Amino acid sequence: MQFHFYADQESIELLASARRKALLIGGDFGYGNFGDVLQHIGAVRHVHAWSELAAVSVFSLDALSRHVAPTLLRKRYAMDALLFVTEMPIASDQADKLGLRLVRTLCNVSLVHLYGGGYLNAAWGGFVLGVAEHFLGQLPGVPYAISGQQLSAGFERRIQAHVETFKPALLGMRDRASLARACQAGLRAEFSFDDAVEPLLSLRSRLELCNGDGVFIHLNSSDYTGNDDALARILVHMREVAAQLDGRGRPVLLQAFQDAREEVVDTVETVKRLEAGFPFSDIETALLVRAILEAENGAPRVLQGRFGYSCSYHVALWLQLNGIPCWLRGSNEYYSQKREALGIEGGFEDFLAQLPRPDHAENLEARTRWLDKLRAMLQSNPALTNRINWEPLGPDVSERVFHFKGEPRLQTRLDETWAALTGLKEEKERWDLQVQEMTRLVAKLEAEILQKKSAESDLLRRLDEAWSGSEASRQALAASEKRESILARRIEGLSARITALGAECRVQESRVREAKAEKHAMEGRLTAVEARLAACSEQLTMVGSEARDYRERAARNHAALLEIAERERELARRLQEAMQSRSWRWTRPARVMGRYFRTGRFDPAGDIGLFEMARILGRKVPMPAAWRSDLGRWLQHFRRR
Repeated sequence: MQFHFYADQESIELLASARRKALLIGGDFGYGNFGDVLQHIGAVRHVHAWSELAAVSVFSLDALSRHVAPTLLRKRYAMDALLFVTEMPIASDQADKLGLRLVRTLCNVSLVHLYGGGYLNAAWGGFVLGVAEHFLGQLPGVPYAISGQQLSAGFERRIQAHVETFKPALLGMRDRASLARACQAGLRAEFSFDDAVEPLLSLRSRLELCNGDGVFIHLNSSDYTGNDDALARILVHMREVAAQLDGRGRPVLLQAFQDAREEVVDTVETVKRLEAGFPFSDIETALLVRAILEAENGAPRVLQGRFGYSCSYHVALWLQLNGIPCWLRGSNEYYSQKREALGIEGGFEDFLAQLPRPDHAENLEARTRWLDKLRAMLQSNPALTNRINWEPLGPDVSERVFHFKGEPRLQTRLDETWAALTGLKEEKERWDLQVQEMTRLVAKLEAEILQKKSAESDLLRRLDEAWSGSEASRQALAASEKRESILARRIEGLSARITALGAECRVQESRVREAKAEKHAMEGRLTAVEARLAACSEQLTMVGSEARDYRERAARNHAALLEIAERERELARRLQEAMQSRSWRWTRPARVMGRYFRTGRFDPAGDIGLFEMARILGRKVPMPAAWRSDLGRWLQHFRRR
């Protein structure tokens, strides 16, 4: 977690001063809960009573009320300085309107006190311990005390790691179940009872509780209590309370929260939810947080009741400490542990039958022993010199919009959330359409690539055929040149034509080689096209350009191949015309005789000499057999050996 801290100008000056300070962190972050406020006030009073340290407390910036200025809030608690913590800074102009500035320096912290509450659980413990650890990590060696804690099941490992790292000198639990859990986790914990005890006892100067006709009622159906799903059962209990009163006295409604948030559903808000089912019309109401924080004004207000029905642990404890039986409703494990701590057992009907008064004498004696240790720690606290510096906000730090506690209203937040959700759905639909279009485009490109591969294969086959035809033409040209050399003097015109054809054939060979090179280049481009297809979401435009270029080159190559084929057909036609011409046939005897005078053979293969020729002629000339035999013996003398 990353934290930023704000304070009013007077607090900032004290924080940066050399005066020694006690840093108080706990269950009260400014949300106006009766029990948390009491524990906080108790911690402040202990610092002022037993030391000369300045009491510095930490509230949440989001707990600021539109109706109470930060300076007034600090004075109501009798704090010397008040820090407001937030995980994300707010806009500077909003901070100016609140009369707050970012805190840059904190000097000379001589004690850190993590006072009590029921926050060591998965719901709130991470944040509270995170704030404490933010300071403790930058104040090595500072004395550290933990008191009045309720430890929930499943949170032992987190508090164990915290204690092992920061090593508090005192570790106090407010109930026996929490003490047992801490000891089982290997922690050296003690029973401190509740940090609200002293303020609860001193509350008599403001609100005096008397045992008499009437009933004290506190209701809380906020979601964390588990009572939001049990309103029907609460309504049954209210009717049983009304039956117990039987018209004697009237109920006193105790409002334990001073919180504008809609998710906080305390006594007044729960009565509203019960509507006509709430069985009382003549009621008295006490706003407990206001009674704690307002200045004393003469005699205390007297509240009367024979017993109490509460959804608040500290309301029930307050009544018990004043000798008034009180039943604490518990709808989950968190509140069941609180019921056990207050000695409340069984159902509401059993309570009404017995109206038990738990004895807290042993707990109060343990509290006295604990306070002696805390007093000694405060009085013997050494003068420490330390300093925490927070860096100014960088330009890349995001700022958020500040809202007072309870603002904006739930309906506004729901509307904003719904609008954001609708926008996200519309954006998702647009992206889905784009993905579908891209999918179709990719399929189209794949089909085009397959088509072009097929065209390339056909082109390669035709190139191979053209190459084979060119080779045959070259061989025929060589033979024609040989024959032309024999007839050079007599058929100079034909020789010139054949020479021209040979030159043109070589040109065609060069073009074939160029076409083959172009084919290899096209293979490389095809490979590049396939690679780009894998990233088609970013390169579709480039692929289209490459595809158009490829089609244009393929068309040019196709035209070139057609031209080569046409020239080959023309060459073959011209050779055929030369061989079928009358001059070619008339000169055949001359060519045969020329070959004999040059090679001694009449045929190109060199198999027919003079003897063989005479024998062939002898077979064809009609003559008697005896003459033919005599002629053969005579010619035998001329046969080469």
